Amino acid sequence: MTGLVDAFQQLAAAGDRVDPAILSSGIWEALLTTVIGLVIAIPAAVAFGLLQRTVDLVARRAEDAATRVFTVDLYRRRAAGAVVAGKPEPAWAAAR
Repeated sequence: MTGLVDAFQQLAAAGDRVDPAILSSGIWEALLTTVIGLVIAIPAAVAFGLLQRTVDLVARRAEDAATRVFTVDLYRRRAAGAVVAGKPEPAWAAAR
């Protein structure tokens, strides 16, 4: 944006002697800074998505582990043959 602001300031200062090169140099600068911003923003957005997916996976695994810790007694009783709330036994509990 600074390129366009500078170009229009130069156009205003030029008065009747307007040169298209003044405007084109400001547009070039604005486009260049836009490209640089996109080169930085696109990989950052991809990295953020990957990081977010990893954090979600770790959070899901931690939640599963916490659930197993707090419900281990139910699965031990079920393994011993007791019926707990009429629910089927999960596959991971049967493997133990």
